[in-house]
Amino acid sequence: MTSASLTILTPCYNEAGNVALLHARVRQVMVDAGFSAYVHLFIDNASIDGTQDELRRLAAVDPQVKVILNQRNFGHVRSPFHGLLQAPGDAVIVMAADLQDPPELIPELIKRWREGVPVVVGQKINSEESPLFFALRRTYYKAVKRLAEVVHGSTHIA
Repeated sequence: MTSASLTILTPCYNEAGNVALLHARVRQVMVDAGFSAYVHLFIDNASIDGTQDELRRLAAVDPQVKVILNQRNFGHVRSPFHGLLQAPGDAVIVMAADLQDPPELIPELIKRWREGVPVVVGQKINSEESPLFFALRRTYYKAVKRLAEVVHGSTHIA
């Protein structure tokens, strides 16, 4: 069990088919790792596919699920930023609703944070996406590395 509290933040837009599976995987990871002091905060960006109904259902059965439902689409930057501002706890882990971020990496991210790394960023080192998107992702990570102070050097979490 952990003495620190944390929030798993999941921005959503039209993810009705994914949120229940993501929730189940996050919950299992947290139970297996002994983390009981956490909130899974979903922020929905005005989905039109039933995501909001699915999130309401999850919140009704799991007290650790909290939901923010935007009444209009605030975009892929402002909506998650608002979620970060509302997230309780000592640390926040952002997980994409489309399961591109494996919840099974949560314990390793928390471990690095507890070692004193103030910001832990996971990096995808290979992908099945198009070469253009992979090149854009690589450029993004290079920019982050140049702008951020790297505390423990570059470490890949597999």
